[in-house]
Amino acid sequence: MKTFIFDLDHTVIDSSHRQLTRPDGSLCIASWRENSTREKIFRDRLMPLANFWRRVYDAQHVVIVATARQMSRHDFDYLYKHNLRFDSIVHRQIGEDTPDDIMKRDKLAHLFSAGNIDASRCVMFDDNTSVRRTVRRDLGVKAYHPKVMG
Repeated sequence: MKTFIFDLDHTVIDSSHRQLTRPDGSLCIASWRENSTREKIFRDRLMPLANFWRRVYDAQHVVIVATARQMSRHDFDYLYKHNLRFDSIVHRQIGEDTPDDIMKRDKLAHLFSAGNIDASRCVMFDDNTSVRRTVRRDLGVKAYHPKVMG
């Protein structure tokens, strides 16, 4: 049995209609939070990797969500509505501003040790280059851009 780790935005879910990008390429977090209403979340679209997620979960592999979102009830409802089941989730807490790669690395490391998960048997999909680089280097996780599955 393997462990598959999925990022959400720009990996499994196209939420770009809610995103405001600054001229330097960074995301405007205040705008993102303002656009995280139930109505707008439910306008997000699934990307091709969502089908793979369902298949690996149905095959009884472990599925972990690792997202930089602050997950709300609406986010969980969206995942449930689209049959995107998971065994564990790591996400940003309110007020947490740790860079995405460090936040995901630290929370996954804690989850791995608590759940006795072998990082070398994990496969991660994340659109963020720094996240992929950090989890490969520091945790030994095989990390890929979602386009390898699309």
